Amino acid sequence: MNFYQRSLTKYSIIITGLLILFAAMSCSNTQSSNSRVNSSVINFRHFDLNAQTVGLRTSAKGTIFVEGDIKKSDKRSVKILASIEIDPDDWGGVTFYTPQEWKVTNFDTDYPQGNPHPEKYASIWNEGGSTKAMICISTYLRTPQTGGGGGNVILQLEPASQEQKLPENLEIGVGIGSKGDKSGGGIVGPISIIISIPLHIDYRNQN
Repeated sequence: MNFYQRSLTKYSIIITGLLILFAAMSCSNTQSSNSRVNSSVINFRHFDLNAQTVGLRTSAKGTIFVEGDIKKSDKRSVKILASIEIDPDDWGGVTFYTPQEWKVTNFDTDYPQGNPHPEKYASIWNEGGSTKAMICISTYLRTPQTGGGGGNVILQLEPASQEQKLPENLEIGVGIGSKGDKSGGGIVGPISIIISIPLHIDYRNQN
């Protein structure tokens, strides 16, 4: 075996060793990372709405996460992550409806992106009946109405009382769009759904 062949063999051994080392590190990192993914998530549901049927480009798309310890039925929290787009002609915007048994503990939004004061386009309205709160992102309170845009929403919910027994499912309402004149006779959220999420079922155990 000449010098060239000996050098090639030596470098091949080194490269093979490095590849094995990198592969081992990758597997180790993957296992370590996976152990932290969804560590507190019990269940989740996706939603995707658009207001095309009422002639608007308003939309809301996202996921509702239920978090907590499956063994402790009184320990639950909910996180709603959504990407929204509101048509310039839509004064109704996007609204989330939460049940009475839950309270909003955090509400973050950057809608409309590029505006230095997104908080001016967001509000929480306490309601009666079966609804605890309406979380609204819209141009309804802005005068004159400014023209639409996109953004993101993060909502966090917790039970209003730690002593209450939580139901089997949490129901969150989402409404988008508007119809008619906001000064009188107009409808907020003509496109809407109710999303039901199990509170006591671990999605990992579902087939």
